[in-house]
Formats: sequence, structure tokens, C-alpha cells
Amino acid sequence: MAISFAEERQWYCPNCDNAIVRLTWLAIDLVERPDLRAFFTSESWTQAACPRCAFAVSRGLPLLITRLSKVAPVAMGVPDVLADAKEPPEISKPVIEWPAPQAGVDT
Repeated sequence: MAISFAEERQWYCPNCDNAIVRLTWLAIDLVERPDLRAFFTSESWTQAACPRCAFAVSRGLPLLITRLSKVAPVAMGVPDVLADAKEPPEISKPVIEWPAPQAGVDT
């Protein structure tokens, strides 16, 4: 079973209250999906332009990256407001728990 997954999510523009439906990657395995390395290394995963007012809408969900490299095999990108948390934020738990069974890990 695949580790990488994305789903349609609504992003809300704080500038004009527009709801943006966007395919949102929640977990990316870079061995499985090497085509997404450029996506992850760009800022396109952290924000989207509102089609109504062009405001840069920030992502509110974490992104789990697996098999990134031998030095850092797993990384999680989180929104800036969650970056100083000592424990994974509650919103991160489904993203962390999703690939565990596929990777043969008990949570």
C-alpha cells in the first residue's frame, strides 16, 4: 500500500473569506513519488494564491516526508504557528499515523 497520500482540502482566505478547494499532500514518500521532490523543496506546499484576491493563503496542516535522504529519512513540515511546539500538535497525529501500517510500524 502507498505511503504518499493527498486529498482535496478547503483552504480559507483570511483576506476575502473565499474557500479554496485544493489537492493537499499530507504525506510524501520520496522513493515512491520522486516527482514530488521539487514540490516539497519549493514554497508551493506551504501556500496557495487565492483565486479571488491573490492573497497568499498559508497551509494549516503538517506535511510528512519519508525517505528524504539517508541523513534525514523523515521530516515533518508544520505551519509556522506550530513550529515551536515540543510535542507533535494534535492536528499532526493523523498524518503521522497514516503511513505507519504501510511501513510495518506499530503506533
